[in-house]
Parts: sequence; C-alpha cells; structure tokens
Amino acid sequence: MKNYTIASLMALSLLTAQTTALERQAASDIVKKIDQLQSKIQPTKTAKKMAAKKDRDRDNLLKRVETLWDDQLRDLSDHIGQNPEIGFQEYESVDTLTKVLQSF
Repeated sequence: MKNYTIASLMALSLLTAQTTALERQAASDIVKKIDQLQSKIQPTKTAKKMAAKKDRDRDNLLKRVETLWDDQLRDLSDHIGQNPEIGFQEYESVDTLTKVLQSF
C-alpha cells in the first residue's frame, strides 16, 4: 500500500506544480503531454496492479527508491521548493539536480 501512496503523491505533484495562470499557460503544452502519457500508462492502475502481486525484483527496486527518497531526495525536493526560481530560469535547481543524479 505504501508503494501505491508514493505513486499517487508523485502524480498529484505533477498536477499542482503550476500555481499561477501564467505558469499554467506557459506549461500548457507540457501538461497536455503529461496528461496523454498518464492516460496511456495509467499510473494509478499500474501502481495498484504492482502493489497487489509479489515480485522480489520489484520489491527490491521500490525499497531502493524509498531509501533514496528518505536519505537524499526528500531533502533535495524541500531545498528546491524552498528556493524557488522564475520559470524557465531554474539554473540552481538544474545544477543541483544534475549533481545529485550524476552521483548515482
């Protein structure tokens, strides 16, 4: 059930990312593509299906994701959220994300 919750929260964060009318307008093409992709892969349905079956490799992968979130990525997410940059000028965020991803 925890895995389903993580997937749901990730999907919700995509829907609430653009908070102003200007941001929503600027991101409208991307949001449409995200909506099309979500429609195609059905993340909620997929998460429920994954959570219902036993799969050692999947469980190990999800445990790794949970560990990364708890140990590093939550703090990274908080840092980016607490240090906002103007849309399409997110230089510090990109640099920070690049460094973190290269460390994996």
